[in-house]
Amino acid sequence: PLPIAELSARFFELMPKPLLTRDQLKLLAHSNIATGKYKTNSDIGMPSKRYFDEEVKKYCYMWREGGQFSTGKYTSNNDLENNSVDIELPALRYNQSTAQSYRVLKTTISDPTVFDAKFPATDLSIGYVLRYYFYTGIDLSSTSNELISMDITSFQMPETNDPIELSRAAIYEIRKMSYGSREYKDFVEKYFSSCIDISKISSNCVIPTIYEPVCGCDGFTYSNKSAAECNGVLNFYEGPCR
Repeated sequence: PLPIAELSARFFELMPKPLLTRDQLKLLAHSNIATGKYKTNSDIGMPSKRYFDEEVKKYCYMWREGGQFSTGKYTSNNDLENNSVDIELPALRYNQSTAQSYRVLKTTISDPTVFDAKFPATDLSIGYVLRYYFYTGIDLSSTSNELISMDITSFQMPETNDPIELSRAAIYEIRKMSYGSREYKDFVEKYFSSCIDISKISSNCVIPTIYEPVCGCDGFTYSNKSAAECNGVLNFYEGPCR
């Protein structure tokens, strides 16, 4: 009976390594096996794009060897070793102050060479910019385009196979983050100091829907001059970038 089991759990919780806890008892009180009474996503033709093993990894960092905030021995050796196996284009730098020391850009793109293309207005490759300046590994052949932040938060990215468009969307999301805003500031100061004014970047801009493309001095095409100005771009000319 559950009342007797609860009394036992209270007693066991006093031990250094309890055989049973009240929290475990709460879980055992309910069946976690599907009854088949209700239809699943697969039954209605809408299978989930997420997979159990991948989702579990996002939350299990708190129980990894050495603890949630483990560094040095555990993060730099074990985690980075796993990166080289699981992520085709691993991050080139790591932040030891966060739950996960790198970000992951999951993409449906399967060809790693597309990230060798030049990042606009620089001599750097797209892959290098993401992996070095923004601490982001690139996970190819994923089921969807998604950015996983250092605190394991997931952000949906545009469904595109264009590495430039995808990298821009990822960087724009990263620059809103605590550590990401510093990374973006450093990147802009090094390569776009005369082109982008970070103080003028606003996420609350009202951008007209009219399409009158302009090419920014940062090498990116914006839908109109308002979109460019809202991203802090100081100089641009009419027409898409070529």
